[in-house]
Amino acid sequence: MKKTVAFETAFMEFVNKHHLFDKQDKILAAVSGGVDSVVLCELLSRNGFHFEIAHVNFKLRGKDADEDEALVLRLAEVYHIKAHVTAFSTENYAKQHKISIEMAARELRYNWFDELQETYNFDKIALAHHLGDHLETILLNLTKGAAFRGLHGILPLNRKLVRPLLFATKRQILDYAKKMKLEYREDSTNSDVHFQRNLIRKKVVPLLKKINPSVEKTIFQNAQLINDYEAIIDREFNRMRKKIIHSVEKAIFIDCKSLVKYPSSNLFLYEELNPFGFSKDQISAVLKAANASPGIKFESVSHVIFKDRDFFIVKEKTDTTKEVYLIDKNKGSIVTNMGTFSYKIQSTLPMEDDLKNPDHAYLEFEKLTFPLVMRTWRKGDYFFPFGLKGRKKISDFLNDKKISVDKKTDYLVLSSGEDIVWIPPFTIDQRYAVNIRSEKILSVALTKGKLE
Repeated sequence: MKKTVAFETAFMEFVNKHHLFDKQDKILAAVSGGVDSVVLCELLSRNGFHFEIAHVNFKLRGKDADEDEALVLRLAEVYHIKAHVTAFSTENYAKQHKISIEMAARELRYNWFDELQETYNFDKIALAHHLGDHLETILLNLTKGAAFRGLHGILPLNRKLVRPLLFATKRQILDYAKKMKLEYREDSTNSDVHFQRNLIRKKVVPLLKKINPSVEKTIFQNAQLINDYEAIIDREFNRMRKKIIHSVEKAIFIDCKSLVKYPSSNLFLYEELNPFGFSKDQISAVLKAANASPGIKFESVSHVIFKDRDFFIVKEKTDTTKEVYLIDKNKGSIVTNMGTFSYKIQSTLPMEDDLKNPDHAYLEFEKLTFPLVMRTWRKGDYFFPFGLKGRKKISDFLNDKKISVDKKTDYLVLSSGEDIVWIPPFTIDQRYAVNIRSEKILSVALTKGKLE
């Protein structure tokens, strides 16, 4: 019994050292029915903690899954506690979201735990990860190219989530269960090396243990040091962030000149941009472009980075290419991202001051081809700006107007056939300007929502 007492003592020492929970906390223990989670229940019970259990049937293992659930319900009776049980069609969820079965199960499980925590006011959610799980996680992160944050592995305390078995190896957990004569179930899928984690557990870890039999504890200790380093790095990054980054509306502005001053700029940029889906190679290319000319663009699935004069501008992608509106020969209005455009036909020539109003276009009606199209400008579009000689690309015209790279895509143009006849709120195409001989005039006014 000395070993069981030592194991229980080590459990409490780990809980207290990492401030995981205390006797006043209400704990939700995630229980699969396997040996790890069953031992977790036994330790919580023997040490007088107030807990309930939660079990998910993922409908992946047929009768075995049903028997797991039955065991969990028996455990609830043994410990005289409440059991929360649910079931999910994990395969359907994985197909709908185009993710792996493992990822689907993880998302479903944690989302449900969050719901239970909010509904029943649990202070902590206890998970039965042990040192072996911790080592496997770090090895997986390394093989998938995770940055330094992936090297801290599984944390004992992560907000509401606690992992009080991270002091123990699988062998120690099995020995304790055997001595305490605990009932638990084996998951047959744990031997299936088609799952990445199982492949590491069965093939890779045994080789590492030949080099260092205590590799699990060694890696855990190193991970704790890395976690301390992270805290130092985070403080430095927060200091850098205040000098380099500011947000305006939904855009993030990264000061290029300030960025390149720091020797850790590449790592800093990775921390800022990787959450938006940018790869390491893209982020390295972004940094190299810090001193480049404006106009360079980088894209991830969800976001886009524009290189403006002194800033990188990070914005979420929006589908502006489908922004198309039609103007017919009748009186009417259209509502766009730029605001409301009202249009009508008139026969009187506007006053000179009205002609100079950039929010108002007066166009020679007889030269127009209807319906006119108000749309997002495209690469290669050009027009003949009123008062200037020759033609000008829309992109160059907006550059001349000092429109930032990220804002340029918000501007619309009014086109007649293949010709651009107006760039609101700037100027019209001089080929369509009215004159004293004009008898029929199309008037289009941007009445509100002018872009700044």
